[in-house]
Amino acid sequence: MNHPLMGYYHRVQPRSSDPSRRGLAVDPESLRQHARLIRQRGLALRTVSDSLDAAGPGAAALSFDDGFADNLEYGVDALASEGGVGTVYVVVSAIRTAGGPAGEMLSLKELRQLAAAGWEIGSHSVSHPRLPELSEADQRAQVRDSKRQLEDLLGAAVRSFAYPYGLYSPVTVRLVQEAGYANAVTTAKRGGGTSRFEIPRLSLGGYGFRAVKQSLKLRLRLLFERPPAVAPS
Repeated sequence: MNHPLMGYYHRVQPRSSDPSRRGLAVDPESLRQHARLIRQRGLALRTVSDSLDAAGPGAAALSFDDGFADNLEYGVDALASEGGVGTVYVVVSAIRTAGGPAGEMLSLKELRQLAAAGWEIGSHSVSHPRLPELSEADQRAQVRDSKRQLEDLLGAAVRSFAYPYGLYSPVTVRLVQEAGYANAVTTAKRGGGTSRFEIPRLSLGGYGFRAVKQSLKLRLRLLFERPPAVAPS
């Protein structure tokens, strides 16, 4: 099957000179520009699962890995300014506990705020391991338990899974399906496939010259996306 356009980021932060964040963060204005480019192409910016469920062309999805608090602080407004929502993939063990100090990762309360804003909460495993390097039993626990724990915390179904580091094997794919997910995403760098459980995503984060390159990459990718057909008047 042909998948909708999928892009991904990690953090959403104002421009930073920290070299460790070169490809792991995006400036809020760059994120807003990416959402605008997608909208101007005539595509609706939906969650990962909703974009896959949409009938026919006309949908795209932007997602955010790991569960950083700045996804809520900056990401919601950036996408909402262009009429869009996103998907955040959460590492369950990294969720901030109730009453804990403010920090880099999302709390349960903040995850619920994202869900209330129309965002999808997906799983990024329990502890972010390289899944293919684990035994089948340990992979199953990472995939299954993260879904169950998130569903218990949120009181809602968790439909989408993101492979940590974009790494997976045929065994991993089977375990994701057996756990009851509706889809799973990887990264374009890792390849991907034609099924709903090997969906590639474009890396779009970065500052400075890298941000310019990522914007150009998105523009080129959008050339291959068909906007919705306009009914004759």
